Amino acid sequence: MPVSTNPLPNGTTSGGNTSKSPKPLPEWERVLFAAAYLQQVLPDAVLAQLESISGWAGFAAWRHVFTDRFRTNLAISSSEYDNDITLTGGAASKSTFTWSLNALYSPVPKLDLGVEYRQATREVESGAEGDLRRLQATAKYSF
Repeated sequence: MPVSTNPLPNGTTSGGNTSKSPKPLPEWERVLFAAAYLQQVLPDAVLAQLESISGWAGFAAWRHVFTDRFRTNLAISSSEYDNDITLTGGAASKSTFTWSLNALYSPVPKLDLGVEYRQATREVESGAEGDLRRLQATAKYSF
């Protein structure tokens, strides 16, 4: 059976031969297609009214290089959230606070020795609190 050579608008012939590859869908059409698909498959998840929780978080760090072999870092972070405990439960974090200080020494090229002290506090929605105090050391050889 002969194959037709009359081109269709998408560049194919009526016999299925392709004269050139079809163009991919533009990004906005792919997004619309995905949204329509999800609406059929997961209508409750797509159509549900989502509410955000209020909160804030911050982080700051400072690095000081004393010499080409010795440096320190100081970091501090904090966060606080207003969770609905009927949705998240009492174990969700309500607030956190962390700070750490470390010192790194490079006695020879490719070798780093360090020590860090970290202190943290966490409060969960149930009101329970916990504290962390950690001293750790590290040695790293860069191959």
